[in-house]
Amino acid sequence: MIYSQQIKNYAHSAREFGLVPAVLNKLQRIRLKHLPPKSTVLMRSKHAKFPLKCRAESSDIHVFGQIFHMREYRCLDAIETAGLIIDCGANV
Repeated sequence: MIYSQQIKNYAHSAREFGLVPAVLNKLQRIRLKHLPPKSTVLMRSKHAKFPLKCRAESSDIHVFGQIFHMREYRCLDAIETAGLIIDCGANV
């Protein structure tokens, strides 16, 4: 049962990122677990213009997953320009 969920997750990643970036991101996630503090890895998404750095021993990788894998902000995809962005997040 656990393997079928992992396969579904990999399939979802491949759809969201493309096959090669999905594999590279998975390798980076594994690598991040073994790096010393303050080290970074580059993560890629077709939804981001540039590669993004994720820091070891931080919540960066989880936030990357929420935004680019789970697409929690997809409701904003149609917005092409924004005059003002106010971030009222409670990331404390």
